[in-house]
Amino acid sequence: MFVEHFFGLSEEGCDIIYNAEPKFGYDGFGEFLFYRTYSRKKSDGRNENWADCVIRVINGIFSIRKDWYLRNHIPWDEAYWQKYALDMAISMFRMEWMPPGRGLWMMGTRFMYERGSMSLYNCAFTYLTSDAFAEDIEWLMDSLMLGVGVGFEPTCDPMPIYEPKGYYHNIIEDSREGWANATKLVIQAYTEKDSRKPINDYSKLRKRGETIKGFGGIASGPDPLIEHHKFIEEVFDRHM
Repeated sequence: MFVEHFFGLSEEGCDIIYNAEPKFGYDGFGEFLFYRTYSRKKSDGRNENWADCVIRVINGIFSIRKDWYLRNHIPWDEAYWQKYALDMAISMFRMEWMPPGRGLWMMGTRFMYERGSMSLYNCAFTYLTSDAFAEDIEWLMDSLMLGVGVGFEPTCDPMPIYEPKGYYHNIIEDSREGWANATKLVIQAYTEKDSRKPINDYSKLRKRGETIKGFGGIASGPDPLIEHHKFIEEVFDRHM
């Protein structure tokens, strides 16, 4: 758990936000974009409205601040920060300022509290090195699946390629980390000397159309990952 001390806007503050009328503009197009892209499913199965989103984002921002204060033994004045947070929430509700899209989607979610801040990143960058190529790709893939735009620079030319030595059975975990790890194992079989090649078992991966409960969204099913691994193997086999 990355955040252990939580902030919640007061009931009076929430009432002010819920009783306000949002003005999306652009003849309804802004509202359409919000509900299509940034409104999350609530525990009751309904989508967030703009007030729900604002309160979630503000609670997330101030939970991070409160957690940092208390971990570092800095006095926390609840009344002061409640007023500060309400002013900030009202300003956001009026769209006088806005977090990036990543912040609208993930700030204040349990996923963020438990898994850290990567899902809030807009952009990232990595070098692809020959001595850690598989690990670099695993990190890159994991970041991309969190919605981060990742730039990279290959520094691994020429990169040695080896013929895999034997096989082993690998059951892929039904998670984002499981997908990225399975891809790393396929690459390692060709880029690390005397490595065995995984025979990947995709049977535990959730079916297409099922809900992704942590990050949110709808599962694609295992087919894209299967095709992804086949493509990687074909590329390595051609350059053996």
